Amino acid sequence: MNAVGQAGEWPEMRVGYGYDAHPFADDRADCEMSAACGCVADPNTDRHASHATTDVSDDDECALGQCEGDIANSATGAERSERTLVLGGVRFAGERPLAGHSDADVVAHAVIDAMLGAAGLGDIGTHFPDSAERWRDADSIEMLQQVAAHLGAHGWRLANADCTVICDRPKIAPYRESMQRRLSDAAGGPVTVCGKRTEGLGNSEGIVAHAVALVLADREQLSKLQRSGGGEQ
Repeated sequence: MNAVGQAGEWPEMRVGYGYDAHPFADDRADCEMSAACGCVADPNTDRHASHATTDVSDDDECALGQCEGDIANSATGAERSERTLVLGGVRFAGERPLAGHSDADVVAHAVIDAMLGAAGLGDIGTHFPDSAERWRDADSIEMLQQVAAHLGAHGWRLANADCTVICDRPKIAPYRESMQRRLSDAAGGPVTVCGKRTEGLGNSEGIVAHAVALVLADREQLSKLQRSGGGEQ
C-alpha cells in the first residue's frame, strides 16, 4: 500500500514509532579487535585484555598493528578520538562517543524513524543506508531536515514527536532545551525529549532512544499526488 491511499481513505493523522541504539565507539573497537585477534575479556574489568596477555608476537598474522588496519569501520586510533557524542544535534564534548556510519545521533535517528513510519514512507535504513559512503559522518540534523521535506512532498507534516533517551551519562536535562530546539527546527514541528537512567538494569554498552511521532495529512497535497499518480513509494 502506498503512502497516499485512495480518495476518502486518508486519515487526518497517523502515528509512528522509532527506535535507535548505538554502542560506544571504544566498546565497538574492543569487541571487533577481540574477534579479529582472539584476545580475551578481562573478568575483573569486563573489558578485553591487552594483546600482550595472548602471546601474539610481532610476526604473527594477528599482530595488533595489522588487525587494526584490517577491521573495517572500527572506531580506533585517530578516528575514535575525533568522534564526538552527538544527541539531538547537540555535541557533548568529553563524553564517550558512539560508533556509527553517520554521526550516530540516536535521538535524531529515532525521530526520523518515527516520522517515516507514521507517513508510511519506509525507515531510516531505506533512505540513509549505512552501506552508502555519502552518509559517512553525516549530520543527522540535516538528515532530519531532508525527511521533513520528504514527508511534505508526500502530503504529511509533523504535528509533534516525543523521544526518550536511555543512558546513565550524559545527563540530558541540562541540554534538553537545546536539543528540542535543534530537533524541532529540523523536523518542522515540535519535538520533545526526556532522559531516563538505566537504574542499574544494564545498557552500559551504548545509548538507546525511542520516539513516537504524530503526522497530519495535507489533503490538498495528497489530492495532487493522487491525480498525478505520485503516491507510490
